[in-house]
Amino acid sequence: QNMEDSTPLDEHIQSSIWSSVIPIELKLAPDDTATPIPPEPYYLLVPRIGYLSVATSSAESYFSEYVASRFDGMWFKYQNIPLKWNLPIGVLYDLYGKGQLPWSIEVNFQNFPANTLQRWENEDELKAHYMNNLKEANHLKDKNNTAINGLTKDEQTNLWEAIKSQKYAQFWDIYPKLCKSIETIKFVPVRIITENGHIMMSPITSRYENGDVVILKDVLCKKFPEFESDDCNLSAIVHGISPPLDTPIYWLATHCIHPD
Repeated sequence: QNMEDSTPLDEHIQSSIWSSVIPIELKLAPDDTATPIPPEPYYLLVPRIGYLSVATSSAESYFSEYVASRFDGMWFKYQNIPLKWNLPIGVLYDLYGKGQLPWSIEVNFQNFPANTLQRWENEDELKAHYMNNLKEANHLKDKNNTAINGLTKDEQTNLWEAIKSQKYAQFWDIYPKLCKSIETIKFVPVRIITENGHIMMSPITSRYENGDVVILKDVLCKKFPEFESDDCNLSAIVHGISPPLDTPIYWLATHCIHPD
């Protein structure tokens, strides 16, 4: 199936992923509270496709009057697990939130865990990280960077702004320039993130030499042989959903992608 062959249901799924939000509750860490009365929690609806540090920027000014020091900037923790600013919110929620609504996250301004978490500098750093991921993924598709290097600076900026603003039409007006058909794609970029935060990315073909399509189970069994067993208790989650294991990997990569 090619992008132009998408059915109305395919496009509805694609659009629904982009509009999905997660309610979060931000609570200031007790060690950071410098006032006799701690602040009330700060509530937000954040996009699954977005990033915590950008989506919660309004919370920093809210909590700033209750803290003694902002030396380390604002960083986040859930049940003592530091949350990576360079993973999409939906991925973090699927790894750790596990259905809790609203998702209660601790906000910190001190004691940054430099041994386990990369320091957040500014939005430009996050945008650069996003573009590097996108280039890596597109290199797998083409085995070169011709398509992404063909985007103008304005188009690259508009991709990022579309993610920040959750603008589906703006993103998909540009992104098809980076898409390949199932016949022409060299490899399907698949990033697997395990519960311990380990990230794996390896070349995955869309079809076997005999013409059969590669399905989700094939991909998972290569990394986790347990998926071969009928009583396997592992599951793969994509945007909060466990797709059937017989879903073609190319379909997932076309309609259930993360923006990077």
